[in-house]
Amino acid sequence: MKTLVCAALSCALLLTPALAAEPESGVSSQAPTGTASYQLPEQLGWIYRWGTASELSGDSVLLHAGGETEQDILYHISDQTVILNAVTGESMTADQLRDGESLYIYSTPVMTLSEPAQAGATLILASIPADYGVPMARRVTSVTRDGDSVSIGTEDLVYHLSDETKVSGLSLDELIPGDYVVGWYDMVAESYPAQTTPETLVLLDGGNAGWIHADLQSVSLNGAELELSEQELPQLQEGKLMLPVRAVAEELGCTVSWDVQSPDQVTVSQDGQTLYTLALDGEEAYAASGVSFAPVEQILGVHNLYFVP
Repeated sequence: MKTLVCAALSCALLLTPALAAEPESGVSSQAPTGTASYQLPEQLGWIYRWGTASELSGDSVLLHAGGETEQDILYHISDQTVILNAVTGESMTADQLRDGESLYIYSTPVMTLSEPAQAGATLILASIPADYGVPMARRVTSVTRDGDSVSIGTEDLVYHLSDETKVSGLSLDELIPGDYVVGWYDMVAESYPAQTTPETLVLLDGGNAGWIHADLQSVSLNGAELELSEQELPQLQEGKLMLPVRAVAEELGCTVSWDVQSPDQVTVSQDGQTLYTLALDGEEAYAASGVSFAPVEQILGVHNLYFVP
């Protein structure tokens, strides 16, 4: 189970295979029309590379990059690494990987500057036939339940589950925005966003403790809107969305303290352990009308949250 860390289908159908993934990068865009303009936080997601496997050891694989400008990368395989058959979606083990086969490997953006560069493998898609459209790992932006019906939204595709959809990995009850899905399907509805009913769906943990939505009128944590006073409503500072520290932290089970001897800072702790201290110097965090505010990016980072626009 996840735990919080102080945390109209279109009638036109296209017959398309699941296509190879594009690397996900942080997105910075404007808020919807009708609200004050602010930058949405940049959030780096998983990135993927494809290439040829070599030097397999059971706990690592050297990937010879498929692109001319890509470098070779040594990926470390752990108990948390998910390995899937790219055709069936079935689970595989590291000892089933073969030297010389093509692989698609996903990882977080964190990578060493060594030679070769090294990273932790999050997802490996293997046993790929020639000229096969490898399914894409997409980040979840919404999970909608209507009775027995479940729809999973991503940035560019909505998955509508049916009674025949084979689901593995996380349970549907565990899936939250910020997690990932890999889907196998035959038809895509030509709509915006595109929609499909997958035959197989693998649900993967994105590593976030929870998710948050905020604008200048409200803040919601894991789908529940916080009760905020007028003074606690999010603010705008130089284009940045600022969130009320105490309201968010306390909702996540943390304690926020302020010492009269140090009036220019607040401390956030959990179970008696200090998590972080904010300097209310106006450069980043600040106090207004007795309420401490910090940039949304900072709140996301310290509480390991995924932001849903």
